[in-house]
Amino acid sequence: MLNRLKGRLLDLSPKEVSFSRRGFPGRSSSSRCHLEGVILTFIQGYNMAVAVSDVSQLASRLDSSFSPAFVGFAYEGAGLYFGLRDLLIPRSESRLSAFTRSAAQHHDFITMVVPVSRSRACPSVYAVWSLINAPSIQ
Repeated sequence: MLNRLKGRLLDLSPKEVSFSRRGFPGRSSSSRCHLEGVILTFIQGYNMAVAVSDVSQLASRLDSSFSPAFVGFAYEGAGLYFGLRDLLIPRSESRLSAFTRSAAQHHDFITMVVPVSRSRACPSVYAVWSLINAPSIQ
């Protein structure tokens, strides 16, 4: 029941992928389908992280669900989820840091791209991010 509630509150809708729905230019572009696929993979990776609490199982699902060309985008979505959880419910060890040091170690850089870049784009979010001791990218 808790997972269902968490999903209803935090899941991202795959409907948001559509350029038409978002009002993006280039709806007739030849690259539209590819770009929508990238965004869909990101959203699916994020939603998998919402649904799967064990990080080893999550990494296994991410690796088996997406082609090698797209799996990085799925990890990037999962990284956003862990970054958001760290901001919303801080704890002594960052969930994002724990994920990138363990199950997502082979995708550590891409997993960190969105949470870290987003926190630096918004000073108030960055301040909170700093307080929870965001891991450094090496």
